[in-house]
Amino acid sequence: MRLSNDTMKEQSRGIIAFNKSIRVRLIVWTVLLLALVVIGLTSLLSRNATRLFVAQTTTQLTQLTSQGARALRDFMAARERTVDLWATDTVLLSVAQDPGLRAVFMPGLSRYVSSFAEQEPWITDVLLIEDRLPIFSLSGRSQVIADPISLVSLTDPSLASTQLVRLVDSPQWHIAIRRQARDRGQPLPGVYVILLMDLTVIQESLLANASPSSSGFVTIETNRNVTVIPLPEGLRDLPPVNSTNQSLSNADYLVERQAVPDSPISVLGVAARRDIEAPVRTLALFSALIGLGAIVAGLVGTLIFTARVTAPIQKLTSDARAMANLKFGGENLRTRLKQRTGHDEIGELAAVFELLDQTTEELTETNQLLEARNTDLDDTRRTLRKNLDRLNDEMNAARTLQLSMVPPSRKMVRLTDNVTSLGLMEPAREVGGDFYDSFALDDGTVVLLIGDVSDKGTASALFMSRTVSLLRFAAQQMHDLTKAPPDPARVLEEVNTELCKNNGTRMFATVFLGILDPKSGLLTYGNAGHMSPLLASRTGVTAITKSRPGLPLGVHANIKYSDASIQLSPSDKVVLYTDGITEAENSTGAFFGLDRLCHAIKASAGPDIGALVGNIRTPLAAFVGEAKQFDDITLLVIGWEPMGEVTDQS
Repeated sequence: MRLSNDTMKEQSRGIIAFNKSIRVRLIVWTVLLLALVVIGLTSLLSRNATRLFVAQTTTQLTQLTSQGARALRDFMAARERTVDLWATDTVLLSVAQDPGLRAVFMPGLSRYVSSFAEQEPWITDVLLIEDRLPIFSLSGRSQVIADPISLVSLTDPSLASTQLVRLVDSPQWHIAIRRQARDRGQPLPGVYVILLMDLTVIQESLLANASPSSSGFVTIETNRNVTVIPLPEGLRDLPPVNSTNQSLSNADYLVERQAVPDSPISVLGVAARRDIEAPVRTLALFSALIGLGAIVAGLVGTLIFTARVTAPIQKLTSDARAMANLKFGGENLRTRLKQRTGHDEIGELAAVFELLDQTTEELTETNQLLEARNTDLDDTRRTLRKNLDRLNDEMNAARTLQLSMVPPSRKMVRLTDNVTSLGLMEPAREVGGDFYDSFALDDGTVVLLIGDVSDKGTASALFMSRTVSLLRFAAQQMHDLTKAPPDPARVLEEVNTELCKNNGTRMFATVFLGILDPKSGLLTYGNAGHMSPLLASRTGVTAITKSRPGLPLGVHANIKYSDASIQLSPSDKVVLYTDGITEAENSTGAFFGLDRLCHAIKASAGPDIGALVGNIRTPLAAFVGEAKQFDDITLLVIGWEPMGEVTDQS
């Protein structure tokens, strides 16, 4: 069978046209695809960069204004302490109280105040006012404040002690701090000390280096919406200043406001959006140039790639032309096609399929091995889960057992008719090393103790159990043998000797042990390295520190401990605690501290020890917030009333 020459030529022209069509389509679609990708990526990059820069600038503004507000708060607190010092100074009191000797003491007062003003450039003037008339001015002027009403309001004790004023010879706003003069703790009627400070100088000293962008700034703002640094036209109508922090951004500016507590000023941070968009535009232009380069590179690559792809088709076209003079099925043609098939892309494709078949077989074997490994892993996982569940059950049982060794947490216990106790223990882990106890001996003597074992976890829990048992046994045994209240120092010495035996782990425990006579209210105690308890009385909160703490139990044998005693008064409460309370951290790493603990105790007036424990735990939880608990929290409160004056706390 033969094919006509015209037919072969027509097929050859069709193959050539098809070849050209493939190249054109590949080039056109490649260029379009690259252009779309470049446009999309540039747009996405611009939007995301703008959002990122806005978020970063907003965060920076918030940080700068917060730092500025804290700096101003600390600055104002320091100046208020200075004015408090001046208000009780003997030279100032002499000037105010003795008009006859006023001329004698006035130079000394001037030198005294000038020594402060020379070190603090923001101080404009210091006034001593008597009956709303200035009797002393550091600047020497008879009229300092421009508005007489301001001077009247500054000496009005019913108004705020910190106000804004303007001086006679200055258009700048000044901040005034007022304190009433006090002689031996008694206020002097109509006599006030007033410190005047220039807000502009304060701005330059505290906030001069705070700048979020090239045209941004951080400035002091008064409660009259007046700023030290003038605001741009687009920010002239800001809402009034209040005591809360505000975000006041608009289409042209990012604005953050931080209030300064107990002060007529706040900190305002401003950043122009154009400063944020400028680098974004530069980035977008740079991205567009890179994209244009990618399009050019893609075009060149497509030309090279299409030439490579269509080369076999061109060879087929050459063979088709040669077939016009050959017999279909001739020997020469078969040999030529066989050679073409064995060495061109078709032959390579066959080799690829052979390799894929071999790879598929290997993957099947690999999958079978993986399935076997997964089965083994599932069995191991189930075993681990069972072991973990068993361990959790054991830890929960250990926690229950440990808590059963101390009095019930958050439950008030009446030890005698006139002695009550209430404890709180929250281990940081399933089991902990803190402990407390309170119990009455058969003659009514009350034993109270609290302690903290070194380290955490199961080992410390076992050491804690041993320590509590030894303390209970030693106190009870000494009482049974002597028929008298046990001696805290001897009890600590005996327990220390036992704990030092076979103490291979070198663990130790701090312990405070107290013996309370319920009849007289005499508390005798010994301290083995523990934090000193606090005594809450009608006069305030003080630490029980008559006896110097000895070494913790278990550190070294043959240690001698000492006793001390303190007499309780009616309605006194003894607060024993561990470092898990004072060293509790919040998310910023700050400690709760002894000052906050004492403040919480002071807020709990009255004999109710349950209210006292609640007033400690509530602010502690609020301070810690979402931060992780790293140490055990333990607290024991003992309340004592004289016989016959017991208050019902049920």
